[in-house]
Amino acid sequence: HLPDLVIESEPNRAAERLRYYRLQHPVVVIPNTIPLNTMPNRAPVGTLSAIAGRALPVDRRILVFTGGLHPCVPYERIVEAVAESSVPVFLLAFCHGQPQRVEAFRALVEKTLGPARGFVRPSVPRALLLSCLWEADAGLVYYPFDAEPTINQLYCAPTKFFEYLAMGLPVVTSSNPSLIPIVRQFGLGECAADDTPAALRDAIDRVFTRDTSSSWKSHIRSVFACSLAYEHHTTTALDTICATLEPERPRPPVHGIPQGDIMNTPRSSARRS
Repeated sequence: HLPDLVIESEPNRAAERLRYYRLQHPVVVIPNTIPLNTMPNRAPVGTLSAIAGRALPVDRRILVFTGGLHPCVPYERIVEAVAESSVPVFLLAFCHGQPQRVEAFRALVEKTLGPARGFVRPSVPRALLLSCLWEADAGLVYYPFDAEPTINQLYCAPTKFFEYLAMGLPVVTSSNPSLIPIVRQFGLGECAADDTPAALRDAIDRVFTRDTSSSWKSHIRSVFACSLAYEHHTTTALDTICATLEPERPRPPVHGIPQGDIMNTPRSSARRS
């Protein structure tokens, strides 16, 4: 039996499911983005340092990595890329996952980068972390396909990608075809050319060679608000869902939701922004 309705979070994955299962109805795409009205207010300067539990260097660019440290995230490559970067970078990670894996990541950062270049700590409440991400200089999204060769990995669409953008952070990403078009179209950061640590290092260098100033961050926040926020995708998605489940019942108009399209829409450090 084939389902009457399938909802996906990424257009390429939707196309794959449509083809593989020979579905009779289009797959509805609702990205893993976040609503504008859930974004916290910007926390005072120094909050990022406070929740990290240590002072953060003022002479290094802060590259923040948040979220699950699952096997699909090869953290060894992240550490190697930061270690070999030609620009002064500080890796700040807030992670959850299997305790032994998080501890292994922490130990590797301490051994390879030392306290002057990196720090790993457990996750903190999401709203608190979001409120102070603006103090960082860039956000890392790293899901290389060869670490877990699945469709979900290839066409990853993590919420953290949109969280970074919502708070105005340029992004450094792996070479996923689900991320590259968005990053390049809107000028949101840099993507690795392939799955190697060297390619990730080069992407880090490129993003920090640019001036991650308040003007770039303002541009990124504007792109998110005008084109990538959750509100821009609900109207079309709900129309499709209602037409599929209740084809004879007209849906009343939804007022107050801005229109937009995820793929088609007409810097000193953050601590100094």
